[in-house]
Amino acid sequence: MSDSQSLSIFDNQGLSDVQAQICTLIASGKSIADACKLAGTTKYYYTKWLAELPAFECSVRRARAILVDQQVDDMDHVARTEPDVNRARLIVDSIKWRASKMIPKVYGDKLDVTVEHRLDIGEALAAARARATLRPLCDLPEPIEGEFVAAPSVEAPRAVDKQSTPQLPDIFD
Repeated sequence: MSDSQSLSIFDNQGLSDVQAQICTLIASGKSIADACKLAGTTKYYYTKWLAELPAFECSVRRARAILVDQQVDDMDHVARTEPDVNRARLIVDSIKWRASKMIPKVYGDKLDVTVEHRLDIGEALAAARARATLRPLCDLPEPIEGEFVAAPSVEAPRAVDKQSTPQLPDIFD
């Protein structure tokens, strides 16, 4: 099965045959210049179609996403089969960087933690007060029954070993 048959998703997108072929070539790993050359057009028409035809722009974006997904899938193979560890690391890092730049929502490093929920603090406080008044004070745990016993004094006299402790001279007498 050839690449043009396996990536025929670009045929029914409202694109000309040349535009669909460019998208197919981009998805198979060709550069834009090579894809235009192999499709029989120039980069001028590529950029013109990209600016003027939303369907072509969407198809090119989809082709690049397909390419990036294929390269990310191949990272594990490269890491396992490349004999030079440094070269394998460089290739994998290059694929990861390119994937993070081409599809940042999927492969990017930045986490989007924005919250778009608005909260009225007055309503939240009123609801909290209502919950607080509903809870009766009888929910407190029962005290533990017990008997208090006085603890022994810390200052209790203790035996002193006079043989091993030298007698200090009394200098204040």
